[in-house]
Amino acid sequence: MRHSDPISIPLPFDEWPAADRQAWQIAVTSGPLFGPEGTAAHWAPATQNSYRGSWGRFLRCLIADGELDRHAPFASRARPDRVVAYVGCLEARVAPISVWSYVSDLHNILYRLAPEHDWLWLRNIVNRLHLALGPRHIAPGRLRPIDELYRAGLKAMDRAEAEGSHPRLRDSVHYRDGLMIALLAVTLLRVKNFASLDLGCRLIRQSDGYLLSIPAAEVKNRQDIEQAVIGRLTPYLDRYVAHHHPRLLQGGESSHLWINQYGGVMKPHAVGARITKVTRGLVGVPISAHLFRHCAATTIAMDDPEHAMIIRSLLSHARIETAERYYNRASIAEAGRRHAATIAELRESLKTIDLEEEFDTCALLSTPAIRVRTSARPRSRIRSASATV
Repeated sequence: MRHSDPISIPLPFDEWPAADRQAWQIAVTSGPLFGPEGTAAHWAPATQNSYRGSWGRFLRCLIADGELDRHAPFASRARPDRVVAYVGCLEARVAPISVWSYVSDLHNILYRLAPEHDWLWLRNIVNRLHLALGPRHIAPGRLRPIDELYRAGLKAMDRAEAEGSHPRLRDSVHYRDGLMIALLAVTLLRVKNFASLDLGCRLIRQSDGYLLSIPAAEVKNRQDIEQAVIGRLTPYLDRYVAHHHPRLLQGGESSHLWINQYGGVMKPHAVGARITKVTRGLVGVPISAHLFRHCAATTIAMDDPEHAMIIRSLLSHARIETAERYYNRASIAEAGRRHAATIAELRESLKTIDLEEEFDTCALLSTPAIRVRTSARPRSRIRSASATV
């Protein structure tokens, strides 16, 4: 969606119709302890921001079509014909997955802000858009073993330190990039939490290393994150904090961990874009911050399938089904490995078969017969191997 297109910029909250602002504020208001609260009071600040943008975008589309009646009730804005027009408006500007996401947000907003209405028809539209997306697959070439990414980050920091005796800002940028890759490979945080790391609050120096501490209110699944960052990465973090972080700040002050080359704080989208760009240079393929989580889960599932269910805890997944997907993928891969091993074993067995051509002198047979001599061992090996597939 181009920024020159007015539809791409959500209508600001203070420009919403009064009915919409009122419905929103009532829904997100937290009530007293053990008292009633708004139907959307459980939305995290990030969720509220996202949904405000989605509703503001819908309002922009209504304005462009001349369909926005500022005096109409809030829920009356979402009629089937208007939602269909909104889908068409989005399809001309964004990818199908974004169309589904925006319309799904629309349903979630209306479901919470106007629960007295029946939104099943809108849910059906969302489901159809989702089905139209088809299955999403990550190409195997996009994934790398998580330990490979970790080592690539360490090597990048070592190179930055060895690039010259005279320290340069560019060296600190490269060191920061390497630390991003190595630290993300260890923590596997979502990019929003990873970008928000700051010294002394969410990343705390302790006697044996660093403690990562992120409150539940900032985490997608509302679970506290506490993780020790110790061992080999500790001296790299110390070096960054003591030398490269101040150099990147260029005389400024900030406790935020990730600083850009201009001395400013890197926003989540900038951190994500940088990780994708740096991994392309380090391992040959662009790997987004979120793909690090897939890389780690796949590495565990493939290398240690018996412990694949720890993926749920490692990635802070709220649902067991997410971890089971990787476990099932590991089971399929293991079956494929066993099958390949069995085929290889059979080929080796066939090499030991002795084919001896004999001519039968019996008058009833005038063609040569093939007598195959096989030992009992290959047969038993074939049966046992087949049973394992």
